[in-house]
Amino acid sequence: MSAAGPLHEAGVALPAAAGPAGAATPASRAWQQALGAALFALGVFLPWSTAGTSISIGVLMVLYLLTPRRAYAATPWREPAVAVGLVLLAYIALRTVAAEGWALETVKFANRYHELLMIPLLGALMTLSQRRNAFLYGLLLGGLGLAIAHWLPLPEPMHTKLELRRISAGFGLAVCAFMLYEETRLGRLPKLAGYFSAGFLAATIVLAVGARTGYLMLLLLGACAAWRTAPKRMRWPVLAGLVVVAVSAFLLLSSVREKRGDIAMSNKIRTEMVQNTMEVVREHWLLGTGWRGYRKAYSEAAAERGAPPDSHWAESDNPHSEYLMQAAGGGLPALALFIAWLAIPILAPWRRHEGTDSQTGVLACIAIAFAVGCIFNSMLLDFIEGHLYGAMFAWLMAQRE
Repeated sequence: MSAAGPLHEAGVALPAAAGPAGAATPASRAWQQALGAALFALGVFLPWSTAGTSISIGVLMVLYLLTPRRAYAATPWREPAVAVGLVLLAYIALRTVAAEGWALETVKFANRYHELLMIPLLGALMTLSQRRNAFLYGLLLGGLGLAIAHWLPLPEPMHTKLELRRISAGFGLAVCAFMLYEETRLGRLPKLAGYFSAGFLAATIVLAVGARTGYLMLLLLGACAAWRTAPKRMRWPVLAGLVVVAVSAFLLLSSVREKRGDIAMSNKIRTEMVQNTMEVVREHWLLGTGWRGYRKAYSEAAAERGAPPDSHWAESDNPHSEYLMQAAGGGLPALALFIAWLAIPILAPWRRHEGTDSQTGVLACIAIAFAVGCIFNSMLLDFIEGHLYGAMFAWLMAQRE
């Protein structure tokens, strides 16, 4: 497709890296500089700031609209995972409207899954950008800043905010540690600084964040890193040794022992919520309750199962499992689409015959961690986790191209 859009129509040729060869002009250079700055800001904000992330995405969408034809041509609409994600988003919107009709609340519920649309649009901008690595460097910087914050004697309101975001911090820091290790191993970062930073993030997850999701994400991505690093004949022994060491360390950690009472209560709440949600799924397995209607259906199921009205599991609008959320909200079609959306990048290294050592393999590793995390948390529904995974998905697609 020929290059077009406002910049082109004004006689401006974007740089060669963003399309057909041509002399860069002040307007095209300004567009590229703004794009690089916005990608860097997005990376910095993703691990810890919902407001900063939203503003950065808004700026990026404005940049997309400044060159719509060129950006549209670069958008990976035919990428299988992108296509399935867009179908899932459309189904979520239609199912919610069918259940509740057109209303502001309906739009808000559907908008909670806008990451499925963000991925291809952001992927297009990253493909066009001459400075797409600014996103990764911003992300690593933001992750390091978040890790440092967990070790500081912060005021109580800020400390409480960190405590409430332990799950997203665990996932984000694990992804950053994995990417730091990979970039250092491949010679793109200084070895001493890169490996030290990756180790610092891992230690922060274990000793300062203290969330079980973080432990699990660190174990999975650590296993992926070991698999990609070890000689092929040694991969399985190395993987087995890593799992044994990680599980032993988890059981011995004093911080874990001290929190066993909290863990037992958390497990009880989650178990009750899962059982209540399974009742909802059994009653509405075909098309679900609609995402907005889930709360009412859940409350009725909890009451039927004898949940005390003042218990933590008597009411919920989130089962803390993305698989259950999709099954309850959208029924069998939503669950099937969601599983397919997760599976496509995981299976891509073998489908493309590229192996796990490729950039496609990096995306597969992060997708595996995200897919497992979705068993225990609504990670696509949750803002930080969903946006972080979506942005990494887009960046790795652009890198592969």
